[in-house]
Amino acid sequence: MAIRSDQYHLAQISEILYHHSVNYPGSPTQILDHVFIGNYKDAENIAKLQSHGITHVLNCAAFRKCLRNPYPTDSGITDYEQFEADDCESYSILQHFPRAREFIDRAKHQGGKVLIHCAMGVNRSGAICVAYVMVDQKVTLIDAIRKVKGKRNAVLCNKGFQRQLIGFARQKGLL
Repeated sequence: MAIRSDQYHLAQISEILYHHSVNYPGSPTQILDHVFIGNYKDAENIAKLQSHGITHVLNCAAFRKCLRNPYPTDSGITDYEQFEADDCESYSILQHFPRAREFIDRAKHQGGKVLIHCAMGVNRSGAICVAYVMVDQKVTLIDAIRKVKGKRNAVLCNKGFQRQLIGFARQKGLL
């Protein structure tokens, strides 16, 4: 029964994600008042980060260990977090969600704004962003995907990550 349900939800997700959207305001894209999603170029553009009031950066594609905030002290980036994740269907992206959620919530409580990024700003950051929208806004997976997709054209095309989000939503009662 869960398999049939998963197939149904994957079909719904595909319908949302693969529908062409003309609304692509550029990058980084604001998803919630305190959450932006983008790519590595956005994370390197300090002027762009400052223009959006971004104070925290979550790197979902770190391949070099960075033990401290790599941003200059005058950049406005007060906190930095990273984890190494592969963009492949078999990778367990949501293993990083508890730490990511803690980081994003900390920024929110401090009145800050977070850029969640990976290499392209599509899959790794997309999965973390959708999971966060679900739990923060207490909305279903489908509604969270609609919200993110409605603001960012290219997001979450990794089917493995989509399946993981279905399981996560089921576990949280948000399917």
